[in-house]
Amino acid sequence: MKSNSIFDVLDGRQRALALLNERTDRTETCWLWTRGRTADGYGKFKLSGSYLYAHRASYEVHVGPIPEGLFILHSCDTPACVNPAHLRPGTQKENMHDRDSRGRGPGGRTHCPKGHQYDEVNTYRPSNRNARVCRACRREFTRRWREKQQPRPSTVSAVLLAAARIIQANGLWQGDHVVDPCDREISPVEVPHAMRPMSIVAALKCASTGDPHRSSQLGDMAIGFVALSIDGGPEYGDVFSLEAHVDEWNDAIGRSTDDAVALLEMLATAPERAA
Repeated sequence: MKSNSIFDVLDGRQRALALLNERTDRTETCWLWTRGRTADGYGKFKLSGSYLYAHRASYEVHVGPIPEGLFILHSCDTPACVNPAHLRPGTQKENMHDRDSRGRGPGGRTHCPKGHQYDEVNTYRPSNRNARVCRACRREFTRRWREKQQPRPSTVSAVLLAAARIIQANGLWQGDHVVDPCDREISPVEVPHAMRPMSIVAALKCASTGDPHRSSQLGDMAIGFVALSIDGGPEYGDVFSLEAHVDEWNDAIGRSTDDAVALLEMLATAPERAA
């Protein structure tokens, strides 16, 4: 599958460079991407509707186009790193060799990301996929998930306030609706969706349905209300244009969790005012 490139986007190199400069913590060795990441730890962001991997974008910004069909490999073995000195093009075979030689292949890890040992007692193996599940993490995530369950709001104002609480607790996500957008199932080895950082659109959907991917009439009404309160609203009034308008505000450089919470609280408590 072809990966998106900064060269597919108008002024992509300049815009990507600005994001990399703003969202990178440059240590003595690695340049660590500090914003949205995939489940595997790779930085990811959005430009003009296209989702780009931060490490690939950094290579293109600082080195040049990536040869077709090649991956960008990390010599530092740190997925969040965007230091061009640590990046090089390589084939899928080289990528898999790097993974296996560093103990990250199937069965290579002895402990889960939280440090629990993959022993016989603590390991569950789902029958439908080649994976291991940490039982200790699964119990903890289930406990926290149940604590988060609340009655669904029944008004637009209540949805706005509930979405503000979600973002306040978990953080604002930029670049996509929610961490790991393709994972629509609450995996026992991942944090439940309702406890992950979210965009405003995702938080409004989650507040109204319990799922940041699922739409509802009440959620769409809340999204539309927010969209029409930002700079007069989008040119078109369909739900996709309304979501895109909110996403554009959400993804602006420098936008913070506090900004999103303040907007939602203001609209919920004083709906006659505009953002």
